[in-house]
Amino acid sequence: MYINLMILSSIFVILFYMNYIWDNIDLYLDKEQITSFLKLDGIDMQTPDLLKKIKKRKNSYSSLNLINKGSYILDIGCGLGEDCLELAELTGEQGKVVGIDISNIITKEATNVSITHKINNVRYQTMDAHQLEYQDNVFDIVCIKRSLQHMVSPQNVLSEALRVLKNNGLIIIIEPDRGSVILNHSDRQLTRMVMTYTEEVVRNPWIGRQLKQLLPKERFSQLKITFDSDVLTTYSAINNNFGLEKAVTQITKMKLLSNEQADNWLNILKEMDEREQLFCSTTQFIAIGIKK
Repeated sequence: MYINLMILSSIFVILFYMNYIWDNIDLYLDKEQITSFLKLDGIDMQTPDLLKKIKKRKNSYSSLNLINKGSYILDIGCGLGEDCLELAELTGEQGKVVGIDISNIITKEATNVSITHKINNVRYQTMDAHQLEYQDNVFDIVCIKRSLQHMVSPQNVLSEALRVLKNNGLIIIIEPDRGSVILNHSDRQLTRMVMTYTEEVVRNPWIGRQLKQLLPKERFSQLKITFDSDVLTTYSAINNNFGLEKAVTQITKMKLLSNEQADNWLNILKEMDEREQLFCSTTQFIAIGIKK
């Protein structure tokens, strides 16, 4: 019999928060490990056609068609700067983009990538998103993509984002909801256990569905929140996105699962993949607002 999911979730939360790597990523990961995250997403920061690949991604800023030329843009939680490069092209030479991240390694590497691709209207700063080092009403646009899921206080980060955003400025937020993942498998109990693990690897796994609650409507003249589903149908894509093999390995080490159970569970997915029967979906939430 599998352990109660509420107890299981609590165990996972305690274990992850004791050493939450995104709070001090420079302590836990090196440059190669950090860049590997984007390679799993099909993005190699050194490829010559980098911008073309970034713009083709689902829910890219190009696809939203919201960025005006000449805008001063802040990207909160910029990572290695792939979105900043796209924003820099969209705002043009008359505009500017600033990307901030908590990691020194990340901001230095992002700067190198910009230099490699000869993008001159973007710069990066190491900064805590909970305490932005900018005056009020500075930026025309503030962008946050897949970053609130890691923040200690998403509410504080959003308050800071709105503080530095100009009146009538645009805020764009794109966040996943890891609790919305659907994975077809014959073993429902074990699948719930594994997906609970993959859900709790981030601090705020339900951040997507929480955006409406976190964004005070009185601060906006316009606010629209939509969602979009991503469908994955191959074992490699699902494993890359959710780390199924790593999750199963960790759960086995915790003695919550036997090696035989773990192997059987993964093998069923691989067999479904061979028969082209795999199905997995997850939800991205998109919030677009105009500050009063």
